[in-house]
Amino acid sequence: MTIVNKDQQLGIERSWESKFQLGDSVSKNEGSQLVELYRHGQLIEVLDYNDIARERGYID
Repeated sequence: MTIVNKDQQLGIERSWESKFQLGDSVSKNEGSQLVELYRHGQLIEVLDYNDIARERGYID
């Protein structure tokens, strides 16, 4: 899944797709590995790309 707005594109890992609903908001700072997921203005979850890298054995 890819989230797109007028300025950016953010690729979302397949294992995270079920966490998102239509209307959710996402925040990711440039250079950060963290993706903040908001629903109705409240932070629901913080997703970390480092977790994916660990699962795949790219980092310890």
